[in-house]
Amino acid sequence: MSSTGNVQHVQSDRDEAAHEASYRQFSLLIYMAVLHVANFLVALAIGAVQGNWIEAFVIMLLAIILGAFGVVKAKKLPIAILLLVSLILLGLND
Repeated sequence: MSSTGNVQHVQSDRDEAAHEASYRQFSLLIYMAVLHVANFLVALAIGAVQGNWIEAFVIMLLAIILGAFGVVKAKKLPIAILLLVSLILLGLND
């Protein structure tokens, strides 16, 4: 076996930066996916339980549009606001 004792990692800084970027993208994708599913579940609850299918369709359509916008532009807030509004609508339509 050969042991030099002095191993240098030349690309460690570049690898760390790439790792951080891919981690941020993965975290954003998971966040958006969870909120997207939550929006769809609330929309289905509004549609199936309360019978307001037009509101449910609008929420689903907005979830798709805002989800795509959030992934492309790395914006988390719009789809979170949609979930909050959807939950408020679910509570108001009792």
